Amino acid sequence: MIIDTKLSIKKSNGNVELAKELLLMLINELPKSLEKIKLAYQSGSTKELLEQSHRLHGATAYCGVPALKSTTQKLESSIKNANNDEIQLNLDNVEIAIKTLIKQAPKILDNDWLE
Repeated sequence: MIIDTKLSIKKSNGNVELAKELLLMLINELPKSLEKIKLAYQSGSTKELLEQSHRLHGATAYCGVPALKSTTQKLESSIKNANNDEIQLNLDNVEIAIKTLIKQAPKILDNDWLE
């Protein structure tokens, strides 16, 4: 599931508008976050890569975005385990999850979340 509106509302203590606002804030930051992660990977800075993936993983905790949360957690784990093959695979999966979320978000943000 790309966006779980019920989980988003739960994370926002039942406040639908806050849930939408948090999701929109995350979506607006995703291109920058992805760019920072990719730059850290390309530069070979494991420390920066871990920091940026951890930051993104943390941000997903406040929104109902299970696919992105899962992929960022896997990326973070592969960095900690220094598994370069898994890092590349998980980085690709994070990029796919981000692009999918950005593509689907406008439609979901316009829907009635209380249905």
